[in-house]
Amino acid sequence: MKKKKGFRFFQWFKIRLGIVNKPLFETEGHEAVKDRVRSMVQKHITNPMSDLIRVSKIVIPISTTIYISRSKSYLFLNHQTPGTMEVIKGGNKAFICSTLELPWKMNKPNISCIPPGKYKVKKRWSEHHGEHLHILDVPNRELILIHAGNMVTQIAGCVLVGIGFKDIDNDGYKDVVNSRKAMSRLLDILPNKFDLIIN
Repeated sequence: MKKKKGFRFFQWFKIRLGIVNKPLFETEGHEAVKDRVRSMVQKHITNPMSDLIRVSKIVIPISTTIYISRSKSYLFLNHQTPGTMEVIKGGNKAFICSTLELPWKMNKPNISCIPPGKYKVKKRWSEHHGEHLHILDVPNRELILIHAGNMVTQIAGCVLVGIGFKDIDNDGYKDVVNSRKAMSRLLDILPNKFDLIIN
């Protein structure tokens, strides 16, 4: 038997009021229910898309991608590879910091930065680095991380992050500074899993 439109409308309001499977007037006084119904009808008249907008903000996840742009001459650098990292969240630039990697040595373990390309990244924790980021499925490499540090001598293929460059140890090469501050900020704004693109 087909239910009348009025009944379906009434059931919809019961769902919106959060009182499904309960007699409407047992849960609230008659006047209280009428007031709530009037309020909801008025809201939908003035802004019929309000609920759809609110629901979309909850259901649709915000995409996050980080980009590392290496120095244009990095293929010819023998000591290290400086770069810039940008965090793009929901289409907006959320954070920018500096990066430092090993020079390009044909992706050889322990002496080379990793190849450019697109990677999956997830958050990770270890006793040595604390909370940091793990770059997954790097060809012919294992345990490539993004973590705090200052000098290229502290890494074997990983990516150091910081805010600015400075020659800390006076060896003639720039190191990243304010690294822990940059790492903390990244961990705050990044989700547990996201994409990394290295150019």
